[in-house]
Amino acid sequence: MPTAVLFDYDGTLLDSIGEVYRGVCNVFRMSGLSEPSIEVFFSTFELPYATFYRKHGVTAPEEDIVRWYFEVARHEEQFFFFDVVDAVNILAQCGVLMGIISAHHEDKIVTRCEEAGIHKHMQLVVGRVNVKVDSIQKFCREYSVSPFETYYVGDLISDVRDAKRAGVIAVGITRGRGTREVLELNGADHCISNLHELLHLL
Repeated sequence: MPTAVLFDYDGTLLDSIGEVYRGVCNVFRMSGLSEPSIEVFFSTFELPYATFYRKHGVTAPEEDIVRWYFEVARHEEQFFFFDVVDAVNILAQCGVLMGIISAHHEDKIVTRCEEAGIHKHMQLVVGRVNVKVDSIQKFCREYSVSPFETYYVGDLISDVRDAKRAGVIAVGITRGRGTREVLELNGADHCISNLHELLHLL
């Protein structure tokens, strides 16, 4: 059993990646560009968001991109995946330290965790983080855990990249979306389809 497990939020804990894709497609439409296919989205979408948009020819100012995105993306209307509460409770019973490091708004993450009753198991919740390397490493230092005994679980190629750069074990989660190959190509040490598989892996 590892010492610590850190999670991404959108698409990993919250069933919201469909909203992310909807928002991204609207940014492309408003920029006069063809919408990316779902395959292109999953193989290229990364944080920081600006990096992804600029690579695909979006030149609009950041404030326009944010406005266009949230015109259609409804993260707050989505819910945790079916396995989140059970997995977090089991890990907590095993004494595993946990945290969430995400680009999502921190206060919204905390509220959703409180509603689900898992906030008490999270040693750390950090939001609005586009590059997660420093936050992952800071967690390891502050809680005196070895990176070799720390897992970061995320669904995007940038989650895997940041976990590897931080020196922790990178776990790509597919949630049944057929992204195993792209996550492995970007350095995932393990790939799982849900958090029950994470428990078996650990």
